[in-house]
Order: sequence, then structure tokens, then C-alpha cells
Amino acid sequence: MVVFASDGYSVQAVLSSSLHQIWAITYGSGMRNDPRYTPSDVFETFPRPESTDFLEEIGRVLDGERREIGTVNLTV
Repeated sequence: MVVFASDGYSVQAVLSSSLHQIWAITYGSGMRNDPRYTPSDVFETFPRPESTDFLEEIGRVLDGERREIGTVNLTV
């Protein structure tokens, strides 16, 4: 497990992006055919953009959607 502590939502937006996923698959290590997220190879080398109001808003919306999904009652 890898945990990223941040005081802003823009980091969540960037690390949840498809660009970061492709970077992680390309530059991360692997075990058999399973990709592994290695912070030294992926996080530290990923060119993260500067935080903007737009990225903060995207991250805030993403966080809200994830929280809502996590609290959905799946009983019928």
C-alpha cells in the first residue's frame, strides 16, 4: 500500500489521471505480469503539474464522487 498525504485536491486529480496510470505501468516494476507501483520509480519521476484552481475543483469533485460511492447502500 502506498499513501500520499496532501493538503490539496489537485494531487488526487493528477494521481488519479490516466496519464499517471500509463506512467505507472510504463515505469513501475512488475512481478510476473502484475504491475507494481514503486514510488521511487513512478511517483518521484512523474512530472506533476503546478496546482491550479481547475485541478483543485476536479480533485474535489472526484473525492465527493468516491465518498458517495463508498456510502451507497447495496441492499435490495
